[in-house]
Amino acid sequence: MINYKPSIMHVIDSLSIGGAERMLVDIVNAVDPARYKVSVGVTRSNMALENEIIPSISVEKLDRRSRFDLSGFQKLSHLLKDQHVDILHAHGRSTYSFLLAARKLGFCKQPIILHDHFGDIEFDNGIPLWFRVLGAKKLTHYIGVYKKLAEWAKNAGVSEDKISVIENAIDLQRFTKYEAKDMHACFKIPEGKKIGVMVGNLRYAKGLDLLIQACSTYESEDLPYFVIIGEEIEKDYLNFCRNLLRDLELSENFLFLGKQKYPISYIKGADFAVLPSRSESGPLVLIEYLTCGLPFVAFDVGGVSEKIRDHLPGS
Repeated sequence: MINYKPSIMHVIDSLSIGGAERMLVDIVNAVDPARYKVSVGVTRSNMALENEIIPSISVEKLDRRSRFDLSGFQKLSHLLKDQHVDILHAHGRSTYSFLLAARKLGFCKQPIILHDHFGDIEFDNGIPLWFRVLGAKKLTHYIGVYKKLAEWAKNAGVSEDKISVIENAIDLQRFTKYEAKDMHACFKIPEGKKIGVMVGNLRYAKGLDLLIQACSTYESEDLPYFVIIGEEIEKDYLNFCRNLLRDLELSENFLFLGKQKYPISYIKGADFAVLPSRSESGPLVLIEYLTCGLPFVAFDVGGVSEKIRDHLPGS
């Protein structure tokens, strides 16, 4: 008797450095190969985290150049046939819209699960027309990483029996590979000065400007140094933050490292962490701070405060 293993392809726009991408890597690496065949499809070209996926797992990219790239649909169709894929697990709404279009155009017929990592739900709960009219009805199951995402899905028209909430988690073993970085020495920060770290793509929702404004209320001799790690997603917003630092004479205390493939060494080397986000769903970086034993300061948003209240009643 042949023991058939369902074939699941996890699909995402890119394997760039980010929370949703990191979650995909940890999920596929944790799948029991005796029970399931798992593969990864990347619709665009950024493959920064590819080497962190177990080598036995097939990783393919479609190199699509636009949302409705015909060649991307064709590559997807061939890939699904070659891999004998039974189920598509889409990470993110953009990826789901691509797979949904492919299905409507006849390039795929597999059932689609949407894993929604949307982090701006606290201030952006709008429902795109395409999702309300078509997307909500055509998905096989919806997974939100935060309960407000489940509420959003219900309001969008997804049947309640197709909605689940699965909060973010991480592979703890990967943290043992990294040693703490001596950031006083690396960045010539005066000894005795505390160092805070902020990890997150630099855009309005992540609230860097709020951190800067909070720092402006302290005397300069009392201020720590902040190491900021993240990709420059919104250039105008970053320029605004840099101008704000200049106007408040705080530029010296903020060090911008850009995108880092392995931020754990920086987290381990800091004295504390900050999460000044205006909106979060289930921030993966918060779990990383906690795993490194790092005290942190965060605003009362999203799943952050709810988790703290679960463990510290009355807070």
